[in-house]
Amino acid sequence: MTTENITSPRLGKLSDMNPIMIYDGIMEMIFQEEGKSSERVVKQRSMFVMLSEICKKVGKLLKK
Repeated sequence: MTTENITSPRLGKLSDMNPIMIYDGIMEMIFQEEGKSSERVVKQRSMFVMLSEICKKVGKLLKK
């Protein structure tokens, strides 16, 4: 990826996206390339969901 690809409008769009949607896209690419079992992908996704929820809660606590 070049700096040309990383422009402010693109970063703005990325920051508006749900982290879980981004993760799903990444995991789908990995799944297609490495042939991981779907069970493992689901397990990793659920771990990511828990982690993102924890990050949201910590962020709210830090803002107080």
